Amino acid sequence: MRNQRKAFLVVLALVMALLLGFTLAGCGGGKQETPAKDQKQSEVPEEQKEKFPTKPVTLIIPYKAGGGSDVAARLLAQVSEKHLGQSIVPVNVEGGASATGLTQLATSKNDGYTIATCTSTISALKPQGRMPYSSQDYEPVIGYQANTYAIGVNKNSPFKTIEEFIDYAKKNPGKLSVGVSSVGSNIYLSAVAFQMETDTKLNLVPDPGGAAKGILEVAGGNLDAAIGGPNEFFSQIQAGNVRLLAVMTDKRLKAFPDVPTFKEKGINLEFRTCRFILAPKGTPEDRIKILHDAFKKGMEDPKFQEYIKSSGSEEFYHDYKSAKEYLKWQDDYYYKLLERANLLKKK
Repeated sequence: MRNQRKAFLVVLALVMALLLGFTLAGCGGGKQETPAKDQKQSEVPEEQKEKFPTKPVTLIIPYKAGGGSDVAARLLAQVSEKHLGQSIVPVNVEGGASATGLTQLATSKNDGYTIATCTSTISALKPQGRMPYSSQDYEPVIGYQANTYAIGVNKNSPFKTIEEFIDYAKKNPGKLSVGVSSVGSNIYLSAVAFQMETDTKLNLVPDPGGAAKGILEVAGGNLDAAIGGPNEFFSQIQAGNVRLLAVMTDKRLKAFPDVPTFKEKGINLEFRTCRFILAPKGTPEDRIKILHDAFKKGMEDPKFQEYIKSSGSEEFYHDYKSAKEYLKWQDDYYYKLLERANLLKKK
């Protein structure tokens, strides 16, 4: 019995020794699992999104220098770049009633570093076969300014009122030469709409660079009239070379309170161009938002606000979401106008 008890105590001692050894191994010398705190410290942090912008942004202006689109876009770029944190570099790419510059934008890298301004003309280009892209093939950034259109004549013109101009045009079809932008452009279409509404026939003189040349030709006495935005006439009006007969809107403009509207003269026609900033299709939304926010602050700049007031421009704002819807509506409206004017691409 005594021997059995002694044997039991020996076995118990061995078991205790083994258990103590395993415990010591778990606390120090053996392989052990890393505590949760150490796991977090050893994880690779998530990659941070690339900052934007880190270099200058190119702004394509698809018209000649000096026109309304050029002036408005350059000013907006100037007052917005401080909010963007990088330079916004305007580049004129003229031709095809803006189709050349907008095609260049459509084929640019969609990283937010190439953007463009456009006018309502964009809605008239694809239906005419001028380019394969519609407004829906871009990412709108912001709608930032609008201009109604006006008819201006030389300071020595015999036409003192829009009624006199229309009366002569009716009696002398095709004899009045009127400067407009490219065939099928927004200004050109406003002239088509004017002829339809007043039952007149004008000799339209188009220029692919926009309204600027036609206005200069009127100022020099080489054309009977021109159609363009009041802001495009502005410098020549200030110089006393041109005067406006009427504006294509229902309310007189603050910048030109003495110029009558078409509506008050009994002409049922309103026509204007709206300007937007666009980016290539697929540009990331976070970059679109950064651009939008910078341009929105630029729109609120006192310098830009003064330009809107003094140039005869109109307040016009759409964010990057509502701008897409507006452009779609505009596409449908212009298609109907082009169809009526027989300017749709022949199938």
